[in-house]
Amino acid sequence: MKKVIIILTILILFISCSTTKNDSRTTLALVAYGDNDGTTAVYAVGKGPFIPLEEVKEDLVFEVDEMENTSPSEALDDIEEYNAENYCLVNVDNSLTTPRHIGDNWDHISVYDSSSPSKFVDAKCILETEHVYYYLDNRYSVDLAEIKELAALFEPEYDEIRSFFGKEADVDNNGKIIFLITDIYEMGYYYMLDQYSKEGLLNSGIEYESNESDMLYINIDIFDPNSDYTFDDAIATICHEFSHMTYFNERYKNNLEEEDMTFISEGLAMWTEYYVGYPAHHSENYIVPFIYDSEETDIFCEDNSIYGYGLLFFRYFEERFGLDAIKKLVSSEYVGLQALEDAAGYSFDLIFDDFAQSLLATAACLVDNEYYLENLNDIENGFCLSLDVISAFLEEGRDYLIGFDICENVYGALYPYTICFILSEDSDIDFESNGALMYYSCL
Repeated sequence: MKKVIIILTILILFISCSTTKNDSRTTLALVAYGDNDGTTAVYAVGKGPFIPLEEVKEDLVFEVDEMENTSPSEALDDIEEYNAENYCLVNVDNSLTTPRHIGDNWDHISVYDSSSPSKFVDAKCILETEHVYYYLDNRYSVDLAEIKELAALFEPEYDEIRSFFGKEADVDNNGKIIFLITDIYEMGYYYMLDQYSKEGLLNSGIEYESNESDMLYINIDIFDPNSDYTFDDAIATICHEFSHMTYFNERYKNNLEEEDMTFISEGLAMWTEYYVGYPAHHSENYIVPFIYDSEETDIFCEDNSIYGYGLLFFRYFEERFGLDAIKKLVSSEYVGLQALEDAAGYSFDLIFDDFAQSLLATAACLVDNEYYLENLNDIENGFCLSLDVISAFLEEGRDYLIGFDICENVYGALYPYTICFILSEDSDIDFESNGALMYYSCL
């Protein structure tokens, strides 16, 4: 049925964009570049003849920015030497920790703000569950029944997330994590500096006053009846951020290097949202935007589209290698691509090639093909890749349609481990490249 839907969708697109030749068939192609030698692969797809590739390099159809290889936690490099002795309050005698109770006030709480070192709020504990203290910014009021509803949704996921990523550090020795409900710039987040000691940050020149607690932040707007947020969105975000905390803490506890490759850390957190059952907006918020910009999104970048790329990859990774591979990745003695190779048992070049062919087979609905992944074409599991690819093509301004009264040939360049979908009205298209490969299927 899904194959019928995708074919009908493509036919509608085809008719709306072009006058179809009687003997032509629509082709979906995937160009992939999987060599990590630090260079770009220039390519051309279409009906030929092509401009020589060496001339194309100076005048690409796709604008490609300089490759980014910086660490997302590069700003923390200066405090590495302080970690061993100043990782906040670990192993402090529990008798020195003041128990928290409903009704307790907590004043001068740091709230990270990207525009300034920090701002401060006062809050009160309004709910305590088995695993969480809920604090509400004193400037706001919320129906307690809604907080309890949110808490009831999170509690079952607490142990599920820990079973994959490990335990939080419990740096404040109270046996629980803290959720602060306040006004923030995102739906929710985890800020690792809250788990460092104030002294350690001060000695490192970091201008942030740590809360010395295991805490997550929740946007007050979630409880606004006029907000677009839903509780499913909120729980997805909380689970996402809690997975970051436990992943970071568990690796630290085991003296393992922090995973600072955004593709992996955010990809795993996005996968967590799916795994615990809250993937409702993955399609429109992550997968379609990634596909639209995929040729500019390599696995080393840190743009927002990396969330969709990471989500797509780890959905594939679990399908192909299983849950045990996810657990092995999290606890691997390696980081980055070496960790993925360690978890899967294959070189990343082979993994990426398999990934690319799986995306093409799934997007083209080749249900009998060995590379087809049914769960990636199930909207109830977050997205239907075959429909999302077409949705990306329908986005205004996208020009990767060959022969639909848009262009005859497409030229581009890919960084290592980058992909690009291309749609053509012709079943016989030519391809040239100095390193990339093209997989294609007639629809």
